[in-house]
Amino acid sequence: MKKPLFAAALVALALLSLSAPAAADLTTLFSLNGNLGVSIDGLGSNNSPTGNIDAVIPNSATIVSAYLYSALIPQTRDLSFFNSGQITLAGNPITNYSAIVGIPGYSTARADVTTLITSLKTGGPNYSWQMTEGTINTSVDGHALVIVYSDPSLPMGSVAILDGGQAQSGDTTTVTFASPLADVSAPNFFFDMSLGISFSYNGTTVSQFSNVDINGQRLTSSAGSNDDGVPQYVAADGALITVGGIGDSNNNPDPNTKNRAADDELYSLVPFLQNGDTGFTMFTNNPSFDDNIFLMTLYSGVALGNINEEPVPTVPIPGAVWLLGSGLAGLAYLRRRI
Repeated sequence: MKKPLFAAALVALALLSLSAPAAADLTTLFSLNGNLGVSIDGLGSNNSPTGNIDAVIPNSATIVSAYLYSALIPQTRDLSFFNSGQITLAGNPITNYSAIVGIPGYSTARADVTTLITSLKTGGPNYSWQMTEGTINTSVDGHALVIVYSDPSLPMGSVAILDGGQAQSGDTTTVTFASPLADVSAPNFFFDMSLGISFSYNGTTVSQFSNVDINGQRLTSSAGSNDDGVPQYVAADGALITVGGIGDSNNNPDPNTKNRAADDELYSLVPFLQNGDTGFTMFTNNPSFDDNIFLMTLYSGVALGNINEEPVPTVPIPGAVWLLGSGLAGLAYLRRRI
C-alpha cells in the first residue's frame, strides 16, 4: 500500500544518483500556435493487461506531436528500466523513452510517440488503445498520453506542454502572455489547464492532496487522488495517478474542499484572469510530501510569451496567424477513461 512504500521512498531519496531529475519548476517541452486541438488521458492499474488509454482525434486532423509519460511509484530508475520493452501501447513496445522528469525519487519517463500515434490514427475519431506493463506492472503507477493535432476546421489557438516536477514544499511556475489580455468576458475566451499527478491518493482516512493557487488565489485544495486509477479511488500502488483530460470537466472545484471526487485536475483559469493581465503564476505545494506533479498542459486562444522567465519556443504551423483572445471551441475532446 502507499504509506509503507513512501517509507521506502525516503531511503531511495538518500540514494539518488546524479542522473536523477532535480526538483524544479515545470519547464516548457514545447508551445505551438495554429488551428490546434489536444487529447489528454491517464491510466493506472495493477491489472494485466493494464487497461486502455483513450484519445479523441478528428479524422481530418494531422498529428503534430504526441508524448507518453510513464510514472513509477517512489523509485529511482534510469531510462534502461523504462526501455526494456515491458511497456506497450497498442501492442507496440515503447523503447524510445528519452527523458526522466519529476521530483527526485519519483522517476517519470517521457517518450515521443508521434510516429506511433500517426500510424494508429485510423478509423477514429474515438480511440482506445490497450497498454501492458509486463513484469514491472507493480512498479508503474500509471501513464499520461498527450496528443497535439492540427485541423483547419478548428479556430486559432495554442497548446503548451510543460513537464518536470513541482517541489512538494512549494513551487511556482510563471507564465506570461505575448500581449495583455483584451476581453476575458468574451463568450469565446478560453484558457484551460490540465495537471498530471502520480503516486497520489486522497481517501477518507488518508489525506494526501496538493494545493494550487493562481495569481495568489486558491484554485483547489484537493488536487490529486487517483481519478484515472483502476479501480478508481482505491489505495493500490501501481494505480495512483490522475490526469486532467478525457471525460473531465473544467468546472473548478470548491477551492476549500478536500473531497477527492470534486477535483479531476482539469481547470478553467478564466475566473482568475482580468483584462490587461500580462500573465499568471501557479503556486503548488503538497502538505503530505508524497505526490508528484509532473505534467501541466495549457490550451487556449492566448499567445504565450515566457514560462519561468524563459522565452516560449513557438513553432508556427504554416499559414497560422495569431488571433488573440479567440476561443478554442472544440479544442479538446475530453472524456474520462473509465
